[in-house]
Amino acid sequence: WNAKVGDVISSLHPDAVFVGSGTEIPTVGRAHAQWVRGMSAFLATIKVDKKYLIGATPHITTVEDAAQCLLNHSTNIEPCVTSVNLLNPHDLTTSMLNADKEVSSSTGVELIDVTNMLCTSPTRVTRVMRCPPVIDGRLVYVNGSHLTVSFTTHVESFLQPLFHEVATHE
Repeated sequence: WNAKVGDVISSLHPDAVFVGSGTEIPTVGRAHAQWVRGMSAFLATIKVDKKYLIGATPHITTVEDAAQCLLNHSTNIEPCVTSVNLLNPHDLTTSMLNADKEVSSSTGVELIDVTNMLCTSPTRVTRVMRCPPVIDGRLVYVNGSHLTVSFTTHVESFLQPLFHEVATHE
């Protein structure tokens, strides 16, 4: 599949291709280099002028999934807030953000960083981002790193200008 999918996508002659990023293991050390090489090689197989890498979503750091956590902590959602420590290279989300940035830099593929849609800005001192399980009244996560349909549909409006830009530059 991996060896052929780039050719198949290219044969469709799309105006642009959006590739999602993410893994369930920290991409540090050797794993980081392997991820960057593999994703870069995959992106190179897609012969399309406009390629976008949609950065990994923050990985839930709570013991339970978001919905279960909210059920167990209905009066105080604080235990259900995910944190991203930008100073810790072993933080699952931070390691993926670093890998995504390196892939983007080495390939020229534009990175769409979605963490700003999902998390607060990091504090200056601790460099920790906080990612709530509910945004605008919608449950954000369906599991450890995938977004619910309801939330994805909600944030689609934030990405529409990018899709429109791609469509109008044929």
